[in-house]
Amino acid sequence: MGIASNAAAYVAFLLLSKYLLGPKSAMTACFILAFCASFLLNRSWTFSDSGAISRPLFRYLILYLAGYLLNLTALWWLVDQVGWNPAWVQLALVVVIAGLTFIGQRLWVFR
Repeated sequence: MGIASNAAAYVAFLLLSKYLLGPKSAMTACFILAFCASFLLNRSWTFSDSGAISRPLFRYLILYLAGYLLNLTALWWLVDQVGWNPAWVQLALVVVIAGLTFIGQRLWVFR
């Protein structure tokens, strides 16, 4: 589930950043769109959590916001300050942040 959803988010980022938005706005739109779908799929399919929804949803929101802020900061720094290509930067960030958030989900959100 994680690989497919992150691949879809990356393709959406590429399309949005090429045709409609700047890199940071495109990444923000992708994070917003992916939040609900990824929570529901991770909760029910990846981690098989059937308990109350409020606690894991709150924790997921905190984890997702941390991932978003890390992504936004790194994208700003590496693209705007260093001058690297946003497509390559975002590809690396998708991999790193997906790994970190998966660990956070396993150890904290859905335990």
